[in-house]
Formats: sequence, structure tokens, C-alpha cells
Amino acid sequence: MIDLRYVLSNGNKYQSGKLDDYTKLIGAESKYKNYNGLDAIRLWNEGKLEELREYVLTDAKITHQLYDKIKEIGLIK
Repeated sequence: MIDLRYVLSNGNKYQSGKLDDYTKLIGAESKYKNYNGLDAIRLWNEGKLEELREYVLTDAKITHQLYDKIKEIGLIK
């Protein structure tokens, strides 16, 4: 397991930054409907499971794109 925020902050565990912030820097797609974790809870509570699924899958996809970019530039091996 790799903490991408930790890698991108050069080991500063208190560094802020969200997935969407980092993916914008590399030109990856944006978060699904600009949702965040609180929206995921809301979607679950409202029974909007297909929309929640799309949100989670998009997050996984852009996290992987960020990982690939970090690996490509040599921050991780």
C-alpha cells in the first residue's frame, strides 16, 4: 500500500491536498460530479447505489492515473 498524498508531500503527513487537487495538476479527469466523501455517505443513505458506484469507480480510476504519473516521473518505484 502506498499513501500517494504522503509521497507527493515529500513525507509531510500534515500536508493538505485532495485527490482532485493532485489530478488537476496532471490533467487527469475530475471527480465524479465533484462529489466528496460526505456525498458518498449521502448517496448511500438515499439509496442511490448506482450513483455511488460511479463515484467510487471514478475515484479509483483517477487514483490509478495519479499513481501511474507518480511512478512515471520516478517518485515511486
